[in-house]
Amino acid sequence: MYFRIVITFIAIVILSGIVSFFLSGQLFKREATAQMLDDLLQTGQTMIQLLKEPDLKKPELYLIRMANQQNLAVTVYDEIGGARKYDTLSRDRIRPIPDATVKDVLSGEIYYSANRLMPVSPEAAFIGLPFERDGQRYALFIQPNFEIRNKQLLLLPLAVLSIIIGIGSIMTFLLSRFIVHPITKLAEATNEMSKGNFDVLVPIRRSDELGQLAQSFNHMAGELRQLEQMRQDFISNVSHEIQSPLTSIRGFSEALKEPAIELQDRLHYVDIIETESERLSRMVDNLLRLTTLESGQQPYPKELFDLDEELRKVVIVNHLLLMQKRIEYDLSLPKIKLLGNKDQLFQIWTNLIHNSIKYTPQGGSIRIQIQKDGEYVQIRFSDSGIGIPLQDQPHIFERFYKVDKSRDRSVGGNGLGLAIVKRIVDIHQGKIELESQPGKGTSITILLPCFAP
Repeated sequence: MYFRIVITFIAIVILSGIVSFFLSGQLFKREATAQMLDDLLQTGQTMIQLLKEPDLKKPELYLIRMANQQNLAVTVYDEIGGARKYDTLSRDRIRPIPDATVKDVLSGEIYYSANRLMPVSPEAAFIGLPFERDGQRYALFIQPNFEIRNKQLLLLPLAVLSIIIGIGSIMTFLLSRFIVHPITKLAEATNEMSKGNFDVLVPIRRSDELGQLAQSFNHMAGELRQLEQMRQDFISNVSHEIQSPLTSIRGFSEALKEPAIELQDRLHYVDIIETESERLSRMVDNLLRLTTLESGQQPYPKELFDLDEELRKVVIVNHLLLMQKRIEYDLSLPKIKLLGNKDQLFQIWTNLIHNSIKYTPQGGSIRIQIQKDGEYVQIRFSDSGIGIPLQDQPHIFERFYKVDKSRDRSVGGNGLGLAIVKRIVDIHQGKIELESQPGKGTSITILLPCFAP
């Protein structure tokens, strides 16, 4: 890519110089021809003054010197048709003067081969001036010698073009490195990332498109690094969570093989195996549910339903658990309709009331209320449970995150319930808020868009 850029820039410089040279020549041809005719007129008048000078010895020598210095073809015609040249140039490449033009000048006219309205090429420009000497009439014709002038004029644009190409090539060589360098760094970083190294960063501090690309790459590397860390944590957590019940199941299964074990202990071991199996089954179900929610591939049809009725239903379903712990509950559920996926949202209500029951001590209380909050419907689950420490609150919606591992195991939790709640809320374009104080309880507020009055 570096050499392609260099070659492309050099080709552009050369092509631009050539095109500019020819276009400028065409644009200024008229002005150049007119200026040349003016110069020839002044030169001719000077020569005529020399020819008329009576005290100047051999004026012809001065004319020849002047003509040669300025690369001019100078010819003087007399009345009888004689012609004498005042230069040392060969006439092979000098345009001949028509006889009719010579007669017109001998008659006293000043002749221009072109004017500003009817320009010709500079090679065809010449001028004719009449003058008298010793009672005789003469015609002085001056033409530029373009065989020499073209060589001189060609050297200037060639020199300019060579300088432009030289400077342009050097600048292109240097600037191309400046342009290609960040791309090279990006390629190296991409190669490192393909090997699994997500700690790579592109050290580019620019505000142009390449700088924005580098910033996007660094942001992508950071996201992939975080995703890789989450993947490793996920594998570690899943392995740990699965290994724990499997270890219990295997241990108590081996204990059941002992022939001397009493019936009461045997039944206790069977209950433990059943409990661990159920916990393992719930964890797998939650993992599958969370994976399905995060994939976004399954359609989630929405319907208009009575939100208050759904919340009453979840309380009725869990009424036995509430009674077992003698938990009082307070419902503030005015009539409100909501547009959403009723089954997914019921999973939210189920997970939240289960958490409230788990972490609320005997004789505690739970409050569920809904109300309008601008463009949202606010659903709040509050309990008088043990609360969540401040340092744990930012992580409470992460998968497998547990505030107290031993406490969670005693109540059968696996750290996936609130992660499922958070994902369902995100699918419904809602918000979730947490308020908790250790020893005073927890309140979780769900804000869902109010699609219906």
